[in-house]
Amino acid sequence: MFFVYVHYCPETELSYVGQPSHLLLRTTEQRDGMSRWTARVKRPLAVLWEAFAARDEAGPASAT
Repeated sequence: MFFVYVHYCPETELSYVGQPSHLLLRTTEQRDGMSRWTARVKRPLAVLWEAFAARDEAGPASAT
């Protein structure tokens, strides 16, 4: 299973789109600042996520 998610930082008005196979692990990494994007922003909000059976169904997204 693959996911597409969008994080948004209201302070910087920047958003990030990801496409991980392990949504909980990726969310934990980003919450803990282990991602370059979330290390630069404060308190990003998860504004959307969707699950797909295969990566090609999830469509193009940023690297994870």
